[in-house]
Amino acid sequence: MAMKCPACSADVPDAIPKERFNEVNTKKNQLESENKLLAAQATKAEQLEQELTSTRERHSTDLALIDAGITDADVRAVVELAHSRLPAGEDGAKPAVKDWVSTWKENPAAVPPIVRPFLQQAGKGPG
Repeated sequence: MAMKCPACSADVPDAIPKERFNEVNTKKNQLESENKLLAAQATKAEQLEQELTSTRERHSTDLALIDAGITDADVRAVVELAHSRLPAGEDGAKPAVKDWVSTWKENPAAVPPIVRPFLQQAGKGPG
């Protein structure tokens, strides 16, 4: 729809009515606001996903330690200290605590000497 120039009355074929301009601008502002909200929610979802992954790993470690007879928090700290001192493997990574502890049943010699007395007290001594 062509509009007329208010000053010279010439046709302005590409003119946009003010009402339409305001409508589109308002919609654009709403979408920008919604986009910011969605971006914040996506960030929060990523954080929660990381927390969930961490919690699942911790729970899995807890179950492995309980299965090995380790329920005391101080003994757990000793196990985690021993794990932190493990040398890195060929790939440069250490095994997860749960994987490391789960090998103790098949290989009692792999149990660090500092942890052995606690396993024996729990009735799950090596060997």
